[in-house]
Amino acid sequence: MNKKEINQVVASSYQLYINGEWTTGSGNKMIASYNPSNGEKLAEFVDATNADVDRAVEAAQEAFQTWKDVDVVTRSNL
Repeated sequence: MNKKEINQVVASSYQLYINGEWTTGSGNKMIASYNPSNGEKLAEFVDATNADVDRAVEAAQEAFQTWKDVDVVTRSNL
């Protein structure tokens, strides 16, 4: 994969996906990721706080309550 192809796949900034929505998180702090071979900045990611993780776990547990009853065929068709 060349640099142009990588840039088309890799976004420059990533948010948290919690409860079906993209969010900047409660701390609004970002973490940068760098290419180890040349030091080039690849992207920034939201630095999730403990509160963000708690919200994500709570949402996942709630979703599981209905998802666990969905049959395998229906799941595989999604």
